Amino acid sequence: MSNMTSVQLADYRPSPDYTPGAPWLTQLLWYYFGAPLVATPWLPISPLKAWTLRRFGAHIGQGVTLKPGLRVKFPWRLTVGDHSWLGENLWIDNLAPVTIADNVCLSQGVYLCTGNHDWSQPSFDLRLGPIHLQSGSWVAAGTMIGPGVTVGAGAVLTLGSVTTQSLQPWTIYSGNPAQPIKQRVLTTAPPLPSHPKVSLITVTYNSAATLTQTLQSVQAQDYPHIEHIVIDGGSTDGTLEIIQAHRHHLAQVISEPDRGMYDALNKGLALATGDLVGMLNSDDTYAHPQVISTVVTTLQATQADCVFADLVYVSPTHPDKILRYYSSAPFTPRRFASGWMPAHPTVFIKRWAYDRYGPFKTDYKIAADYELLIRFLAKHHLPYTYVPQVWVNMRAGGISTRNLMSNWILNREIVRGCAENGIRTNLFKVCSKYFTKVFQLVRRPG
Repeated sequence: MSNMTSVQLADYRPSPDYTPGAPWLTQLLWYYFGAPLVATPWLPISPLKAWTLRRFGAHIGQGVTLKPGLRVKFPWRLTVGDHSWLGENLWIDNLAPVTIADNVCLSQGVYLCTGNHDWSQPSFDLRLGPIHLQSGSWVAAGTMIGPGVTVGAGAVLTLGSVTTQSLQPWTIYSGNPAQPIKQRVLTTAPPLPSHPKVSLITVTYNSAATLTQTLQSVQAQDYPHIEHIVIDGGSTDGTLEIIQAHRHHLAQVISEPDRGMYDALNKGLALATGDLVGMLNSDDTYAHPQVISTVVTTLQATQADCVFADLVYVSPTHPDKILRYYSSAPFTPRRFASGWMPAHPTVFIKRWAYDRYGPFKTDYKIAADYELLIRFLAKHHLPYTYVPQVWVNMRAGGISTRNLMSNWILNREIVRGCAENGIRTNLFKVCSKYFTKVFQLVRRPG
């Protein structure tokens, strides 16, 4: 009982680093005019309410729905992304910043609390923590979220739940305190037909020395529904003659100058009509005739929208000689921050994902494939699966490993690609991958 009587609320003082964040006049105008206008049920016009919030310093995206009863403590500490829904009687008690990303749903009666008190102190000191709700998350009716919480992309907090801990992406939580109960899996992706078409894109430029073997390895596949597209950059070394000799096996051919490999790949994507898309470099070959049929049966048997496998680096002059074995088995999206991705020539992705999430970014010189896979697998959480087979024989000496300058550009672009997609890393962490690549020189398939 003596501890209970020692609480002295008269001694309470806000944290010394706390300020309301706006002048008194702005606070008064918000309290008496702005807040009632946003909350009133008599004006159910979201654009007008969004305009009012913006006038008081909020950052409100496009297409945001604002329901009646919305209460915001300090609009100048509120950020809402595009196409998010803020439900009836939502209370954003944002003494600290609240950030709501794109396509977030906050249902009726949700309470976002950024302030708390230190119950161990007699003066009941104020504690603050920002709240972040990442894209695609859903906070159901009657829930409460405490200070410092990040709700991961696609996460769900179910009806009436309470959390003071951050929620992992694409996970459903329930209870008080909220606990994970299962993964959230979206079912909007169109299913594969029984005999899906597979689009393969090959980009060429003066590839006469290797292109024949590449084309023959595609023609040797035992899967019949293949659409092979060749995008040539205006070769002058006999490449076009080789393409013409194999023209009856090719669905589409373009030969014209381009702005680099990724521009050419985007041309191929624009032409692709298959259900699945894969890419085979003009100096690489498939390791065996069952690669494409394995791709198809794997994706038909799983919920995945992406599949990948292993590759081997081979000698440019002796393709039967293995120089290095690249296994995609250890990959998880977390490894993007350490410079690791699945072996891109083995990656096959359902075409709808390119339509929804976009093609390669052509302002990257070397690592646009890395950025695209971050965007698909880490940012948008495209379901993937791995097959423990070698699918591609890749000739050593590609652009990303050509010399020290190429490696420098590659790693700088990897850091940039991570940053653009919300992954924290640095150049030192990315370059740490080279210590483990030594093992690829001694390991072999099987």
